[in-house]
Amino acid sequence: MELSAKGLSLCYEGKEVVHQLDAGIREGKITALIGANGSGKSTLLKGFARLLKPSAGEVLLFDEPLASYDTKEIARHLSLLP
Repeated sequence: MELSAKGLSLCYEGKEVVHQLDAGIREGKITALIGANGSGKSTLLKGFARLLKPSAGEVLLFDEPLASYDTKEIARHLSLLP
């Protein structure tokens, strides 16, 4: 997996929206997030893009924690158009 989540939990105002998620997105493949309104799709993307800090777990880019990359290095591999 090029971009992955390991035990990822994300919260808004103390309410957990994503709970201990393990998931991955492969480079060069199309990935779709499908779910009802309010199910956490956009929240997950914000967590993957480092726009929302995880309350637990981590996001990995090429098996390294996303937090270990500087902003310019992340921008070379990852983008998000909300």
